[in-house]
Amino acid sequence: MTIKKQNSRLTNDDIATMKDIFLLLEEKHPTAAYDLLKIIQKNRPNSPLIQTRLSIDSLPDAASRHYNIHIGIHKTATTFLQQQLEISFKNDLEIKYIPLNQLRNWRKKKGFYFILEHLQGYKKSIISDENIIGSAAMIKSGQLYTKVFSQVSRYINSTGKNNTTVFISLRSYHAFLTSIYCEYLRHNPFIRFSIYIQKIIPDTISWYEVFSPLIFKYPEVEFQIFNFDNFEKNKTTLLKNISFGQVSEFSPDIPVSRATFSEYEIAQLSGDKEFIESASHSRFQPFSEQEIADGKARFQQDLERFAELPNVTLF
Repeated sequence: MTIKKQNSRLTNDDIATMKDIFLLLEEKHPTAAYDLLKIIQKNRPNSPLIQTRLSIDSLPDAASRHYNIHIGIHKTATTFLQQQLEISFKNDLEIKYIPLNQLRNWRKKKGFYFILEHLQGYKKSIISDENIIGSAAMIKSGQLYTKVFSQVSRYINSTGKNNTTVFISLRSYHAFLTSIYCEYLRHNPFIRFSIYIQKIIPDTISWYEVFSPLIFKYPEVEFQIFNFDNFEKNKTTLLKNISFGQVSEFSPDIPVSRATFSEYEIAQLSGDKEFIESASHSRFQPFSEQEIADGKARFQQDLERFAELPNVTLF
């Protein structure tokens, strides 16, 4: 039997099919979509899809550009920081910061690559959105930032490994779970804390396990990790670093970040009469002092592990 050698060159129909697949993968499987895009680029470098999707990476002056990408996590004064960035760079002609609401609206209605195209006219750009990697609802479903690897890879692959700094703010585990539960209640129907975290085991959470695969994948990228437990002491360092050294003070006009609910406020949300009558007005704290202390010790161990990585700066 004679086997005919197939022509290895992709036909126009092949490319058209790959483009359709790319568009289907783009939102939910960005890493696979990016790999497919590279194949299309190799075979059709002048394709309009390539020109729009890989435009930043292929610009003549791409090497002189830099992108600071801040991904949270949630409940680490992200809103406070974003409000300051919006004030500081509202009319700046050299550094571009896209306000949070506009960023989320564009990502939802116009797509990820529209945002990147918007940044083409700037040598320095700042993107800050904790929802890039998840939401407060993820805890209820038993997931903890499972989108970190795929979603942040999407940004890095597009902005360039040597042109990107990723900023991550972390806090101790039990404080995080308490605070993000309160954030969940601000936007969703009431559920008890025990139900909210029933699929998460607090004593097994490790930020190192969540973020280190991404850090290992991109040794060329600098990751700056901020310890939110030292926020008051080091908040100006975070602001200065993420703003390319241009801003070092927070405006006194920025509202204070939303505090964790009191036990009484949560009881009111529940509508449970007995709960309301027995609730105190002290800050809601569902964990014991020992659990909190053990969690802080594990958090410190994770920070020490991060500090050993060559492309991580810890502050």
